[in-house]
Amino acid sequence: MLERDPSHSDSQSDSHSVNDSHQIEVSNTKLAAGLSAMFLGAFGVHKFILRYYTAGAIMLAVSVLTCGLGAFVMGVIGVIEGILYLSKTPDAFDAAYLTSRRPWF
Repeated sequence: MLERDPSHSDSQSDSHSVNDSHQIEVSNTKLAAGLSAMFLGAFGVHKFILRYYTAGAIMLAVSVLTCGLGAFVMGVIGVIEGILYLSKTPDAFDAAYLTSRRPWF
């Protein structure tokens, strides 16, 4: 029969698993947003991933309504944002883009 360790409580393990799953979710979001910003940044895909729907719609509209001329500028912005996303630690990314909701740079 397994005996329970009195120094280890279920609430501690639950809080660790919640914190770990949050860190994994933030890391996955950071990776998805960073890579999509670098490769599909002209269309604002990374903004939609981060739930910045207005910013994503603006980037998409500029790219489409200018017949691709504005896509170059939006693409450069996307590459810069992708580098910024990927260079931040998960905690810094969470604080800047998920918690405080900073949509641009």
